[in-house]
Formats: sequence, C-alpha cells, structure tokens
Amino acid sequence: MRWARVRSRGPGRDALAGRRVVLASALVAGFIGTAQADEVLLVNGSRFSNCKVLRENAKEVQVDLNGDGAADKSVPSEEVADIQYAGRPVDYLQAQLFVKSGSYARAVEAFRVISARAPETSWLATYADYYRALALGRWAQSEPAKAPAAVQALSAFVSRHADSRFIYQARLNLAEAHMVAGKLTEVRRLAEAVVREKPKTRWAFGGRLLLAGVKLRQKDAVGAARDFEAVLAAVKDRRSPLRARATIGKGLALLAQDKLDQAERLLTDLIETTQDGATRARAYNALGDGHFKRGEYAEARLKYLRVVLLYFQADAVEHAKALYRAAECFRRLDEGKRADALFEELVRRYPGTPWAAKSPVKL
Repeated sequence: MRWARVRSRGPGRDALAGRRVVLASALVAGFIGTAQADEVLLVNGSRFSNCKVLRENAKEVQVDLNGDGAADKSVPSEEVADIQYAGRPVDYLQAQLFVKSGSYARAVEAFRVISARAPETSWLATYADYYRALALGRWAQSEPAKAPAAVQALSAFVSRHADSRFIYQARLNLAEAHMVAGKLTEVRRLAEAVVREKPKTRWAFGGRLLLAGVKLRQKDAVGAARDFEAVLAAVKDRRSPLRARATIGKGLALLAQDKLDQAERLLTDLIETTQDGATRARAYNALGDGHFKRGEYAEARLKYLRVVLLYFQADAVEHAKALYRAAECFRRLDEGKRADALFEELVRRYPGTPWAAKSPVKL
C-alpha cells in the first residue's frame, strides 16, 4: 500500500461538499418546479406518494390520499421517517445537502436564514429549527467545543416545539450533545424519559443505546455489553441503523474487556453485511483500537488506513480519528515521515477536533 494513494485524494471535505451541492442545485430546481404533492416516507421503506399532509404532531401524521380534504390515513409518528412537502424551497434542500455532506457551519447558517423568514407556525419554520439544531449536534460530535451551542439550540427546540413529530428524536439528540459535553447525568435523565414514555419504539431503542453508552463511559463494560446485546435481541432487522449502533457498541464493550477475538468476529460480520460507509468506518476504527491496545501496530495501521483511504467522506469524526491513530502507528513502526504527513492532513482538514489538538505536527 503506497503512501502516494493517501496524498492523492483530491480536494478537502468542504470543496467536495460544495461541488456536490452545486451539481445538485440544477436537479433541485427542476424538482421544485414539478413537485405538486406531498410524500410521506415510512421507517419500513414504504411511502405515501401524491398525497396531502393535513396535520403532523408528536402523536401522528394525518394524510389525505384522494384529494377530498379529509384524513384517509393516520400514521403514528414513530413510523414516519420523513415528510417531503410540495414546494420545498431550493435553499432548504441545499441546506439539507450541507448536513448530509458534513458542511455543518453552512447548514447552521442556511437553516437560520430559512427559519427567520418562514411563517412562525409553518412546517418550514419547525423543520428549519430542528435541522439547524441537529446540524449543531452533528458538528459537536467532531468538534466538542460546539457542544454548548448544540445543547442550547436543541434545548430551545424541545421547549418551543413540544408537540412536533421531531420531539422525541430531538430529546435524544440533546442527550447526545450532553454526552459530548460529559454531562452523563443529563444523558441518563433524557434517555430514561424517552424509554419510559415511548416504549418499544425506535426512539426507546435509541435511548437504550445512549444508556448503554453511559455505562461504557463509566467503565462498566460488562453492563454495557449486556445492554447492547438486549437491543440486538430486540431489533431483528439486520439493515437497521439501530442494530448497527448496538453491534458497534457491543464490540467496543468487548474490547474494553480485552476480548479482541470476540469483538473481531462481531465487527467483521457487520462490515461484511452493511453497505453504510459510516458504519464500516466506526467498525474498522474499533478493530484498530483493539489491535493498537495489544501493541499490534502493523495490524492496527491496516484497519485505520481503510478508513483514511476508503471512508474519508463517510464520517468526519471517524476519519479524523483514523488519521491520528494511523499516524501513531507509523510513529511506533519508525516511519516518521509517513506519520508526519498524516498528522499534517489531520490538522489541515479537521483543525477544530480533539485529534488535531493532540497532533505533534502543526501547520
């Protein structure tokens, strides 16, 4: 594996994201001109197309399917993955692309502008408020200094939009922001409330994963592994993001118990069955950590470099970690020049991350 491959990966994340957004804008503009009806996407993969959403709240989404103005279908909000309203503004769709591409600063500003101009009681105002807060939460995952702003925005959303269909996910997002800030008591309070109020829903499983994560943070690896396994037993769909998160969590709990062989089997199976790049990046990094902990730096390096080379657009948090860890492996293997090149790439691309702060090489 030649180092030249790492250095030839082209523009940074923001440049690539900008190109994707510009390229998508023409498609977005064309779509806006033709979208005359709403579309409701469900968690199970099905959808209601060419419909009219009459009402949405924390309990249900009411849908008119035949155009007579009456509700023909009432869908529980926990079964709704997304609602795509007719006439969505171009800048709203572009802002969503910013979130998906990891351009969180641009997303935060774009949704702020949209929220300021949208009628206060419109779906657009609510959606813009939520996605702005969500973008701040995602940003905090890679740059913990943003955690206070994320907590503030998500707390404001939870207070202002208590009957929104986003409310339970927003409370979990708020718990995640508190996790970044190290406020584990707040994480437990929020997650336990969601589990209690919405049992057996995807939100409850998300809360249970956060509670297991708290145990892992508190060095209770045995208890965390047991809780992650309980979610795996309950979520049977192997394509579910919840199942992927539970699998990685259990793998990390096994690694914390020095059970590398068991973790490797579990995470390798996940890598082979998922097509999601971010999930694969987390799994490879976890395996790298297991080998690094054993002093197996050559093997750990291979795991981290897969993330560096193959999943550099999938997850900024994992990519930054992989750059740092791979560089540390090169240093321990007496390959200082390659280590320094990776450290430079880390500081250039992710200057606000804890990994960049730890880098011995500065630009």
